[in-house]
Amino acid sequence: MDPVLLELRFGETSFAIHSFGVAMAVALVVCWYVVTGPPSDGLSRRTRGRAFVALVGGAAVGALLGRLIGGGGLSLGVLGAFAFLRLVGPPTVLGRHGAVALGLAIHAWGIGGWLDGAVFGYPLAADAPEWLRSLGIYSRWADGTGAPALFAQIAEGWREHDAVVSLATHPVGLYYAAFGAALAALAAVRRGRPEMPWVLVGLFAVGRMLLDGLRHDLSSVALASERALSCLLLLVAVVGFWMWIVQPAEPEPDVSP
Repeated sequence: MDPVLLELRFGETSFAIHSFGVAMAVALVVCWYVVTGPPSDGLSRRTRGRAFVALVGGAAVGALLGRLIGGGGLSLGVLGAFAFLRLVGPPTVLGRHGAVALGLAIHAWGIGGWLDGAVFGYPLAADAPEWLRSLGIYSRWADGTGAPALFAQIAEGWREHDAVVSLATHPVGLYYAAFGAALAALAAVRRGRPEMPWVLVGLFAVGRMLLDGLRHDLSSVALASERALSCLLLLVAVVGFWMWIVQPAEPEPDVSP
């Protein structure tokens, strides 16, 4: 995996196009359409667009505060969008679109992180399948640098200083990509169910708790912060699901002549 997909040259100036940036840019465009494009019988397209901006803004703040990049920023983005929607109406009215977008965003983040060599896990067992091992091996790049996974293992003393490839690690980025695709598919199939936003947020929180336990790229402080955000997401999901269960049934329309 190499973080640079291609380089654009303008005379003596060159610009590197990074795989993670491309993945997130594509996800941003696709998720914007998923949230704002299809018609909705709840929020207007304008309000849905503002909620999406709130989500992206929350993710940006999460990336800046305490260096909570990726999953941490996305978690704060989800909470920011729910907080915004709470001000304008029940959050569930955005659920049929937002739940799909959440899965797609997790998928794109996982793919981008894996290509960038940034979201890596602990070494795999020696008896792990060869195809899985091949997906978690990172090498030095042509300029002498390399994926963070390789240098993390060198710093831990697991590899020699002149090693050109890393030990086979859990490809956690790909695990996240598969997890996000599954969430997006579930949300799309069950789009008509009003409880799906809470179910998806709860699954996202539990999935993060499990997958982050395999990651070697997180410090103890960052891991604690990620776990705290996951617990907060799970609490939001449980409260929201409870509110959906106990809400009074809508009155039947009067069809008498």
